[in-house]
Amino acid sequence: MSWGIKTLEDIRLRCFVDPETGCWLWRLSAQAGVPRVSMFWEGKEQKFRGRRASWLMAGRPLPKGHMVYAKLCCQELLCMNPDHAQAGTRKQHGLWLRRSGLIKGRPKKIAAARASATARRKL
Repeated sequence: MSWGIKTLEDIRLRCFVDPETGCWLWRLSAQAGVPRVSMFWEGKEQKFRGRRASWLMAGRPLPKGHMVYAKLCCQELLCMNPDHAQAGTRKQHGLWLRRSGLIKGRPKKIAAARASATARRKL
């Protein structure tokens, strides 16, 4: 884990900055291809997913129930640049995915979404 992260600069220093895209590519631990960050937040050591960690360290508000996800300009899973991220509710994220066409025509993603919806339904 990346102990000792207290600022956005600490995150950037643990990344490779791609000069062409501006992506901050995380070089430390990842889970399922997504950065995992241990950092000091609200006075204690906490673990966050990559984009959420950089979003919070950039001082951007994140209301309860909101998530942080990539902007359309950046689909790199390891990118930690807060300027390449946006925040919204799960519904907003779903609408964004639909508009972007990122999952269109991907049978495994479609099947997973349907299975997830089915599991959440009440009988």
